[in-house]
Amino acid sequence: MKRRIEEERDQVVREAEQARAEHKELFDLATRDGLTNLYNYRYLQTQLQSLMTQRAEKTPLSLVMIDMDNFKTYNDRYGHLEGDKILVSVADLLTANIRDTDVAARYGGDEFVLLLLGATKDQAVAFAQRCVSLIREYKFEGEDPIDKLTISAGVATYPEDATNPENIIKKADGEMYAAKRAGGNQVRAVGI
Repeated sequence: MKRRIEEERDQVVREAEQARAEHKELFDLATRDGLTNLYNYRYLQTQLQSLMTQRAEKTPLSLVMIDMDNFKTYNDRYGHLEGDKILVSVADLLTANIRDTDVAARYGGDEFVLLLLGATKDQAVAFAQRCVSLIREYKFEGEDPIDKLTISAGVATYPEDATNPENIIKKADGEMYAAKRAGGNQVRAVGI
């Protein structure tokens, strides 16, 4: 009898572990980008809404919008498979340099978003500048020196620059495009 109870308990434990693994797999499929394994656009939107709703207005939340400079030219020259490798490498570099509390997401194409929890604008700008330097100095596999890959970044902070998800994304995106228009390989931030 005791042995039968132990076997049944072990079976229940195995089934619970399998259910947890299946749940995690489904969660990852629903929230992760298939190429870079970063969070996807849908998850980013959900998290941003939740974080902005939960945070007291005196607790900052900075958003960094990142775009690869001249990535289309790189893709046209070397092909989309090589471009995909670059996107994966950039995603890996970004995730290796954020804190566990931050969120890294693929916004779409060659754009990435970082949500830096509790980071002031100055802290977010300093972090974004480190990312710009990191990408500029990194030697990507197959990269030709004449096609050196760089990024442009835009920064906006809640509640200082925006009080809802749409506006913080719009402002960071606008700053990122200002950085690109100014020659790329740099950071721009709202009000700085």
